[in-house]
Amino acid sequence: MRPAPSLARRCAALGVLLLGSAALLATSPPDYWGQDAVLQGRTLWLDARAPEARRALRVVVTQPKEDEQEVEGWFRVDLSVRWLPPEGATTAARPWVRARLVRAGTPLEPEVLILEGTPGVGTLSVSTPLMFKPACVKQRRCEQSFQLELDWQGGPVGGVLAVDWPATAYVHGSEDELVMPEGLEVRLTEP
Repeated sequence: MRPAPSLARRCAALGVLLLGSAALLATSPPDYWGQDAVLQGRTLWLDARAPEARRALRVVVTQPKEDEQEVEGWFRVDLSVRWLPPEGATTAARPWVRARLVRAGTPLEPEVLILEGTPGVGTLSVSTPLMFKPACVKQRRCEQSFQLELDWQGGPVGGVLAVDWPATAYVHGSEDELVMPEGLEVRLTEP
């Protein structure tokens, strides 16, 4: 008769099995195809005379022929904000910036960044799903427009805010759509 494995040995075997399963999942490709487009926007400058900035952005997906696959995705703008204070400014008061996307005239939830620390640098992202109307299926061209809105907020703090902002549009197929439609193209522009 063979002795039963010890509790420690069973736990170790279970641990190895779980780690192997996690490693397999971590290295498995997604269950759909994907493609992105990136736009590196020009630096935006905000100050007391020009405390707001707006940028129109357009995502266009084109296919050489109609396809049965539905195209889905998301849109994101990553903001990197630097405060350049005026000469002799105290660092007690800090500016902050409000950022949001507007889709089809409807403002989406704003995000706020307070520039803390020295030299007053921070990052912030605003994002939303792509919502093509009608759905982007059996169409040769799908398009969605956004407006990026930035507003300098806070008390009477001088200086300038420099905002760098790459934008990314990522589109993908529905679950289990492993092959990207031939010739599909994604463009992200400032019209």
